Amino acid sequence: ALVRAHPHLKACILDFEFVCAAARAIIRRERMSRRVDTLVGDMNKAIPSGFDVIMFWQIGHIATRTMKMAYESLPDGGMVVLDCPPVSRGRTPSPDRFLYEYTSVRPRGHSKPEKISSLKAAGFESVKYCQTGQRLGVITGRKR
Repeated sequence: ALVRAHPHLKACILDFEFVCAAARAIIRRERMSRRVDTLVGDMNKAIPSGFDVIMFWQIGHIATRTMKMAYESLPDGGMVVLDCPPVSRGRTPSPDRFLYEYTSVRPRGHSKPEKISSLKAAGFESVKYCQTGQRLGVITGRKR
């Protein structure tokens, strides 16, 4: 969606082989092969360099060690982006809270303050949270 909305962007999906295979089929179907690539890997073992932005999206808990690898792989001025759904203010729990409380899908340590602390511990600066929609928020940090 980001690449489609911003014609100057190129993207690379880093994931396990079965995810990359599914992604390649979608990329071909959407005619985005020139702008979106896949790379088989494991973010807990290595994060490749050569990218200006690293986005961790809907993948659950991310260890500070992984954030440090992301920091090291980015160029100066590079950015990291994490999804962070806003906390529900009503009677309905936020998606993260619902998943954690009722299905145990999200491990502890995945809260907004802990994500921010993890980014800062990895060396990222200008770390901030921005709510971008009713059910969507992001945390960003920059490498200086």
